[in-house]
Amino acid sequence: MVDLRYTRERLRVLRTLVPTTLDQDYGKLVATLLKEENELALLELLEGMGLPEKLKKRVELIKQAREVSLKLVEYSKMIPLPHRDIGAGYKILREFQDEFDRLGED
Repeated sequence: MVDLRYTRERLRVLRTLVPTTLDQDYGKLVATLLKEENELALLELLEGMGLPEKLKKRVELIKQAREVSLKLVEYSKMIPLPHRDIGAGYKILREFQDEFDRLGED
């Protein structure tokens, strides 16, 4: 099971979704984006590729998980902590992770 809460984990998973048949220029671009940990640009790049439907859904789930994770970081800085919102965010992330894992099963 992947942990979609963390940028590095999402980047690790995004790396596995990049087609191995990329031309050299795209390959260099992907390598640069990964090195810079530029998650947004990598997501945009993958969204623009003609990925199979399953992979498109996985990319979309990572994108949505990123938004929820960023919101959770914001919540963690609030006083008092919005416990209900934090709990709801983690529930959504678990659902994304479960769906992500289901899409990876053949």
